[in-house]
Amino acid sequence: MSGVVLRLPALPPPRLVAGPRHCPAEEYTSFVEHSGIYTQDRKIRLHRRHVRFLRQFPELDSWFDQPLRQRLGWRNKDTQTRRRGPGDDFDVTAGWINYNARDYLIYLALTGRLRLDWGWLEFPPL
Repeated sequence: MSGVVLRLPALPPPRLVAGPRHCPAEEYTSFVEHSGIYTQDRKIRLHRRHVRFLRQFPELDSWFDQPLRQRLGWRNKDTQTRRRGPGDDFDVTAGWINYNARDYLIYLALTGRLRLDWGWLEFPPL
């Protein structure tokens, strides 16, 4: 995987002036389809995860209303050495959706549509 360079959209990324926002679905789908690093199966999974995230957070501002541990997401029964489990009051469904949306969230950040806070950037193991 080293040496692979992914092309972002040709247009300069918009400045984050109006707050966080989703990109057009066709843009992200095109990026995934033409990236060259994803298998067909992975492309299908990324598309489903993207759609699920859009359904859960049609307004991206509402994603920030969650506590950091919720936005980081968590796969059920996952164990890590550097992070404790999210706790009993954790919304497992939202955590799973957030965990699986990491590729999309990073894409939004790279295209200037989302600023990820330090807590989010420091912890997710991709």
